[in-house]
Amino acid sequence: MKTRSSTSLTRRRLLQSAVVAGATLPVRSTAAAGSSASGSTLALGARSSSQDGRSQVVIGAWAEPATLLSGAPVTGASYQQIQRVIANGLVKLGYPSFEVEPDLAESWETSEDHLTHTFTLRSGVTWHDGEPFTAEDVKFTYDLVTAKEWPGGLDSYFAQIAGATEHKAGEADQLTGVEVIDDTHVKVTLVQPDALFLASAASRQRILPKHVLESIPVADIDKSDFARKPIYTGAYIVEEWKQGESLTLRANPDYFGGAPAIETVISRFIPDPATTYAELSSGGLDIGTVSPDLLSTFENDSAYTVRELPGLRVIFLHFDLTLPLFSDSRVRKAIRHAVDKQTVIDALLLGKGEVGRSFITPLAWIFNPDAPDYPYDPKQAANLLDEAGWTLGDDGVRVNADGERLAFTLTVPTAWREDGLAVQPFLQAVGFEVTIEEQGAGQSTGPLQVGEYQAAVNGWNNYIIDPRADLQRWFQNPRPADQTGYKNDEVDALFLKARAALDKEEEKSLYFQIQELVETDAPLAYLWREQDLLVVGPRLTVPETDTLSELYDRIPEWRLND
Repeated sequence: MKTRSSTSLTRRRLLQSAVVAGATLPVRSTAAAGSSASGSTLALGARSSSQDGRSQVVIGAWAEPATLLSGAPVTGASYQQIQRVIANGLVKLGYPSFEVEPDLAESWETSEDHLTHTFTLRSGVTWHDGEPFTAEDVKFTYDLVTAKEWPGGLDSYFAQIAGATEHKAGEADQLTGVEVIDDTHVKVTLVQPDALFLASAASRQRILPKHVLESIPVADIDKSDFARKPIYTGAYIVEEWKQGESLTLRANPDYFGGAPAIETVISRFIPDPATTYAELSSGGLDIGTVSPDLLSTFENDSAYTVRELPGLRVIFLHFDLTLPLFSDSRVRKAIRHAVDKQTVIDALLLGKGEVGRSFITPLAWIFNPDAPDYPYDPKQAANLLDEAGWTLGDDGVRVNADGERLAFTLTVPTAWREDGLAVQPFLQAVGFEVTIEEQGAGQSTGPLQVGEYQAAVNGWNNYIIDPRADLQRWFQNPRPADQTGYKNDEVDALFLKARAALDKEEEKSLYFQIQELVETDAPLAYLWREQDLLVVGPRLTVPETDTLSELYDRIPEWRLND
């Protein structure tokens, strides 16, 4: 259930304030030392072993996913992180380069015309239930996720496979572009060269078990038990999912990459940073991220290891562009100009972040630093709103010629409550009336879709999927899940050209053009990128990594200290 939230924070916190736009901004904060938030489950503990004697680690860094079904149209960062340790694709993206590496396929060959990819699969791989993995599972998987009955539209990742469009339209019984040669070889044929095929469809789609799913109607698979307790081939097996509480993973002793060192990994769903802080302090968690105001608590304790990692998650506002208010790009651009992002970073994040100006990280090779930007400029925001026909009223709220107020509801997940509260006064200062509606903890319904909201605070983690795919997921049509209603035919055409480009510099130039057009349209309002402030407890040793995403990808390498 969604609940209304006032503009003041009610939980106990350490406060540091900056007076901005006539309002007080809260610092991103956890509870004061020694306190715990309501709902904290300290009794779980970060024991070195579970009750059955298995070695155990407790993580407090993941949100609750909507599903564990690979290929589902509704996903998110937590889903992607978990998938990487429980499931496998034909290939994978390696860190930190994000180059394509072998996974279930130990090698592959690409034809001279770049239309055919022939994969040689690993021998001896078994599913979590002990059944053998074969090329039939690969064929079944791609048939399944391009089937007419599969929920959502045809993902652009798969649209380049020969026969995918016909299969999704119900004009063919199977996907003609995926062919089984023998148990360890499979051939994929494309309709045109696709520079992104290996880094998207072949890596992001994990292979599904034919012997488990072939008896379930396609339309029912996303609602089946498999979506919550799947069988894959990865390093960890899903043992238990307690809704709103935790996900327990058990090491796969038969994993083809070698059995993980830690036998049990419990990921606790903790959207409230106060609980994370309390649990790290008490030993209820072995590892987690904390808010900037309490980082020094752990920095000053030699028992803990602290790492400040680049902020790969961009926090942003997205809008239902099918609504009359947000269909006007001048209104969206006014919102981008209205928010003093650096002041919020200094006050809310204590400077541990950077201004958001793109959907992809500036670390990405396709990032366009010259794409249109909308720096803090309240006068320009006011001018844009005037131009759009919104006149400032006596009560400070703008109205149009029909007497409609410039008002909307901003949906804010609990994890980004402070971000929503920080934005609100800036928007009010230029004439918006903003009501915050909190999407509370434990609501794992997946991302909001067009027609379900007006505007929302959201976050997107980069360096989990290829940065080209990041752009596709939000700006190319068609897409399996539509959170904004954004459509630009010129952008769609450039995406197709970029996919077909075989020269990397040509491809980069096309993605630069895509960003130029998208940011001219301004369908999203980027806010900031908060650094990932990682705290590792005294029992645990984890590898040195450049990003938090890579750290979680390497969970099988984590070790408990003696």
